[in-house]
Amino acid sequence: MNTKINNIFRLDKSDESKDMAFIKTLIKFSPKEGWDTFILVLAMVCVSAWIVREAEWVATPGLWLIMVFSTVVGLFTAKA
Repeated sequence: MNTKINNIFRLDKSDESKDMAFIKTLIKFSPKEGWDTFILVLAMVCVSAWIVREAEWVATPGLWLIMVFSTVVGLFTAKA
């Protein structure tokens, strides 16, 4: 992989190595704000699901799966 040393997140356009397709795909689907922001949003959503479950306000079967799935779908639709 041929990258510039001062900025590892910018690809060298002249590089035609075999692993560039994977890196371009990874960059395409990476959140613009960064993975740390996505992890914080996912944590906030999971904490809210945990609060609703522990308070037993309503029956919530599958709430964890819905929260994680909705966060991932939001990540991909933000890239569209």
